[in-house]
Amino acid sequence: MQRISSPDVRSSQQRTLERLEKAKRIFILVSELKACSSSKDLDRGRKIHARAVATGESSNIYAATTLINMYCKCGSLVDARSVFDRMPLCNAVAWTALMLGYAENSLEEQALELFSAMQSRTFSCVPDSRTFVVALKACVGLATKEAVQDINGKLVKMKSLEKGMAVHHQAVRVLQGALAIAQDIYLGSALVNFYARCGDLSSASRVFDEMSSRNAVAWNALMLGYTESGDSERALELLERMLGEGCTPNARNFVAALKACSSLAGDEAGSKVDGKLVKVVCLEKGVAVHSQAVKYGCEADIFVGSTLVDVYSKCGSLLDSWRAFERMPRRNAVSWNSLMLGYAENGEPEAALDLFVRMANEEDEASPDDRSYVAALKACVILAAKEEEGRGEKLVKVAALEKGMAIHARAASKHFERDIFVANMLVDMYFKCGSMADASRVFGRIENPTVVSWTSLILGYIDNGEGALALRLFDQMQARGCRPSAQTFVAAMRACTCEASKEGGDGKLVKKKQWLQRGMAVHDQAVKRGLESNIFVASAAVDLCSKCGSMDNARKIFEQSPSSHGLASWNALMLGYVENGDAASALGLFSRLQRQKNSWSSSPNARTYAAALKACGALGLLSSTKLVHAEICRCGASSDAVLANSLVDAYGKCGGLDHAQQAFDSIASPDAITWNALITSYSSQGDTNRVFQLLGEMLGRGWEPSAVTYTSLLIACSRGGLVDRCWKFFREMESKHGVAPRIEHYHCVMDTLGRANRVEEAVRLAEEMPFEPSGVTWTTVLSACESVEAGRGAFGSLLGMEEADRKAGCALMSNLCSSKI
Repeated sequence: MQRISSPDVRSSQQRTLERLEKAKRIFILVSELKACSSSKDLDRGRKIHARAVATGESSNIYAATTLINMYCKCGSLVDARSVFDRMPLCNAVAWTALMLGYAENSLEEQALELFSAMQSRTFSCVPDSRTFVVALKACVGLATKEAVQDINGKLVKMKSLEKGMAVHHQAVRVLQGALAIAQDIYLGSALVNFYARCGDLSSASRVFDEMSSRNAVAWNALMLGYTESGDSERALELLERMLGEGCTPNARNFVAALKACSSLAGDEAGSKVDGKLVKVVCLEKGVAVHSQAVKYGCEADIFVGSTLVDVYSKCGSLLDSWRAFERMPRRNAVSWNSLMLGYAENGEPEAALDLFVRMANEEDEASPDDRSYVAALKACVILAAKEEEGRGEKLVKVAALEKGMAIHARAASKHFERDIFVANMLVDMYFKCGSMADASRVFGRIENPTVVSWTSLILGYIDNGEGALALRLFDQMQARGCRPSAQTFVAAMRACTCEASKEGGDGKLVKKKQWLQRGMAVHDQAVKRGLESNIFVASAAVDLCSKCGSMDNARKIFEQSPSSHGLASWNALMLGYVENGDAASALGLFSRLQRQKNSWSSSPNARTYAAALKACGALGLLSSTKLVHAEICRCGASSDAVLANSLVDAYGKCGGLDHAQQAFDSIASPDAITWNALITSYSSQGDTNRVFQLLGEMLGRGWEPSAVTYTSLLIACSRGGLVDRCWKFFREMESKHGVAPRIEHYHCVMDTLGRANRVEEAVRLAEEMPFEPSGVTWTTVLSACESVEAGRGAFGSLLGMEEADRKAGCALMSNLCSSKI
């Protein structure tokens, strides 16, 4: 007999089937919305939403949360908020989805406002672990936009740090203790990342150590944090510790470690290997990380490959960089750009430009992006620097300019000219190639010039000797409402320094003082913006005061803020003392720097040692020169070309010709500057025969004499009483070697004539030279006179000069009169 189901049983089965059918429709709806999220197909997502509203499925909390997520991923936060506001009941998942949307769309403040709102009395929704992770993500986003502050010697993002610490404390309270956080690997990793990004490495390390288990994400966050804070050695130690603890690294861990190697390369002086500067220590570390990446099968990762290319380039090993590039199974624009920049920054801009052409022509590879054009234009800038300088005139670097213009044309055809980074680099390229009109034209086409754009333009005019025009641009920039950055203030002060340097000489002290006042007004502006502790601003101000002879102001600015004691400030002040006749104070500063060089920011560099050697030479202190030389050898900087030249010069001025010759002989390939330094050394000591012998050797090696060479030759002739040879050198300067005589060359000839008692010829040369006679001119003539009558004309001219020249003239005339009594 057939059993007949009761109506209640049939109703229950029907409801079950309906629930299953509804769950199926919700599942399909959610799957479709997730597909829209992945493809960022906003139009399709809105159509699916409309269908869901019609069927009533949009009211399902799971579907509504997925809708919020879809709209956020597609960038439509208005739609996401609309869905959220229509939900009858919002759980922590829905709040978190909307918060994440705001955080990922750079609206971190709104995300944190939601975080506070959900816990208010109105909603009383308790955050879960993922909510705290998203809140911390918002704090990290805020940190990327915030400038660092120096808090007790630590550079931190203070505002973001305070917000994130409040989130951390709430998490401890809500999740019932620090132990719960230590056991939550995702929240722990988020906290490590947050503290590291804000610069609080001690807190990041403490959270990291408290975690009961750690994943590669946590290790990576801490490694990157140490690298970005300047402690790259600690980052590499973390990789070793990670491997030692048996945690399997991923590609991102190796990228972080390789970035640490790149950072270390920037601090290493490097050594000459086969004529190339190689950062040997960092190269060894990079090779070690590379071998571990190979061991764990991460070398083929495109990000690891690109970072390897960059590391090897930064270390100066272009062969290894090229090999890493060629081994990549596929390449993106980043890897191409890294290799291009590597070649350009290692002195091979032609190879960098060849790579750009290859990249543009290989269709199966990545197409050039904005950074590719920036790298290619930078190669043009470096190529311009390699081109021969003009003889006393502004020279257009034709080869570099032609290549730069070709890249510009291609960038314009691909619509990259509108990119602000490309446009700024174009301005810089045209200036460096000597085409100021093209640079100004590119700048004029930028719709909304940024502070970087303005600063590039200002620096371009400064580099071309147009400091006054650069200052007018600085004023114009502010009049248009563009707020100067620290770099802009530095550029404006450099413009004043540039103009003040032109005023060096007799009768120019008033104008130099005016440029000093203008530069200090710029410095006052920077101080009002809170930039008095910026090491670059402080260095520029010190350099300005030093160049203008205001050493009291220079020292005052230097001492005002110990945190502004960047190495550039030390160097500028030391050089200022030397150039203003107080070499003893320069050596005192050097000794002080040596005593506190335990700080990385105060360790002497090549410029510091060069300034110290210049001070030793000015004081004629052979023993001090030897001590500085020993320190240079200890720190491994003896191969630096500038220091080699400075050593030759310092030993020569101290009378240590044997040491000067030894320093010269130790240089594998002496350049024109080195030859001049040695010739000047022998000239200053009156060894005329050796000076002429060295001139022959210099010409035999293919080096052309410069204005400096001829100054030494003429001084040697003067001291040797070689009038005819002096005239010969003087006449052949321009006719044979294209070196236009300067006023100091005329003075040397006058001195030679005066020593030979040919005063009338010296006076005639002073009156006929194409320069306005200076105090030095008439002092040179008066020094040669043997009678009051002969010296009366020169003395009269000196009385119309500066006070120092008048005093010198009076002293010489007094001696002349006394000798006749």
